Amino acid sequence: MGAGEDSFVERKSLGDWKKDAVKTCVAFANSCPFEGPPGLLCIGVKDDGVIETSQQDLDTLQKTFERELEEAYPPIPHHTRIVSASEGKFVAVIVPGSSQGPHFSGPAYVRNGSKTVKASAEQFEKVIDRRERKVREILKWQNKRVKLVRVWAAPNNLSGRIAGYADVVVMDCDSFVVKLKAMGSDQPVSFPLDHVVLGHDPQTSSLTIEVPQD
Repeated sequence: MGAGEDSFVERKSLGDWKKDAVKTCVAFANSCPFEGPPGLLCIGVKDDGVIETSQQDLDTLQKTFERELEEAYPPIPHHTRIVSASEGKFVAVIVPGSSQGPHFSGPAYVRNGSKTVKASAEQFEKVIDRRERKVREILKWQNKRVKLVRVWAAPNNLSGRIAGYADVVVMDCDSFVVKLKAMGSDQPVSFPLDHVVLGHDPQTSSLTIEVPQD
């Protein structure tokens, strides 16, 4: 079963999966990027990647898991399937990052490396931010190139406005600021989210982030 556990992979043995499988799916939905790698929960696989050999009915296990996951709210988008490999079979649960969160099954959970942990106050606020439309749209472009549009009011003797353009990378975004980094620079710059206007660049099919220039 390849490499070890990380922020996107969790393994549970057949004997203890009920303990926190739902909690893990909640964490994946709250933590995985909207357009990026989903979380993968493998039930019937040991921590070292060895698939367990068992006479347990995996079809029944899959149905039981689905009933358990119904306790999460809002409902978590996911896919389950029984995977056959040369070493045996296991249940795979794929959970993409969700824009309908935050999701709960008891406390809010997030991924911290290879562990599922209770969200801190700061992490909880970040999960809440993901649902806001502007934040959600900007985070779809996290670590991707977008176009920054800086806008100045035209001089008094002219009408309209003057715009400057630059390619930047989206670093992060929350309810207050968007953090961008110019191409070739290591220093991010931040802009108040209230002042940001989102658009679309038809030439590059990328997001545009327009901000006023004082």
